[in-house]
Amino acid sequence: MSENAQAALRAWIGPKTWDTHEVPDMERFYDFVAALRKETGKIREYDLQGRIWQEVKALHTKFGDAPDLPSAESPAGRVIRKRVSLAINIFQYLDRVS
Repeated sequence: MSENAQAALRAWIGPKTWDTHEVPDMERFYDFVAALRKETGKIREYDLQGRIWQEVKALHTKFGDAPDLPSAESPAGRVIRKRVSLAINIFQYLDRVS
């Protein structure tokens, strides 16, 4: 992941509200997707889920001792899966209209 995409990921994940649908959090998520899009034309779903989870664990101490991947049923796991799915949809849309 490029430095730009990494910085955008940290900007999105950093705030305690990263997992909400609040406008500022979604804007930071979209900034991350845009940075990722500039870097690569494809998203590898499970790699991206794992990378986001590692960043969540690094930035939020309550997840520090968590397993390498979040449970599919955990709140964080659901948010990560939904956001990665949204990122994939954004990439697919942009591929169609570009």
